[in-house]
Amino acid sequence: MVKKRLLLVVLNSLICIVVSAQKFIPPAEGNAVVYIVRTSSFGSALNFRVFHNENFVGIFKGKGYIRYELPAGEQLLWFVSEKKKFLACELKSGGTYIISSTHSLGVVKNNVVINPISSDNSQFESCKNVILKGKEITTSDKKKASIESSLSNSNFIDTTLKQYHEEPKFEKRTKEITPEMAIPLIKLQ
Repeated sequence: MVKKRLLLVVLNSLICIVVSAQKFIPPAEGNAVVYIVRTSSFGSALNFRVFHNENFVGIFKGKGYIRYELPAGEQLLWFVSEKKKFLACELKSGGTYIISSTHSLGVVKNNVVINPISSDNSQFESCKNVILKGKEITTSDKKKASIESSLSNSNFIDTTLKQYHEEPKFEKRTKEITPEMAIPLIKLQ
């Protein structure tokens, strides 16, 4: 009887671990995955746009997370609210990375604040909990197509990337993700 109870407790624990880890989906071979997380609903009506190199990823609004899979190696993620924020990434294949996002007061709109999070960062557990228990933020295909069309017509992406590569002020303010910042799988459970 005791062995059966112990077996049930062990099985229940394993099921809980598997179920809770389901939101951390590993990337396809040769890719990495980035979770952009907002842990607070304070100012949740304020949004920002997320880009990967010259691609529009989506609009982030409210508390939750965006899961974005991209090729391993050197990548540029950037975020736009009132100001543009850049994140130079060197991602290892199979790596999972977390970026914490908050906002600060701007002149016209609020600014997005981004911080890459490693597993030893004090914000790691709250970001992890949002991913495990929160909602995934997605932008509909229709909305993406509409935004991509207007961005293409305005030449916004090309102009922004040209500024990033040519203006020294962006290099000083660009944050980085290194391969070592990948979250160990054991920490994702």
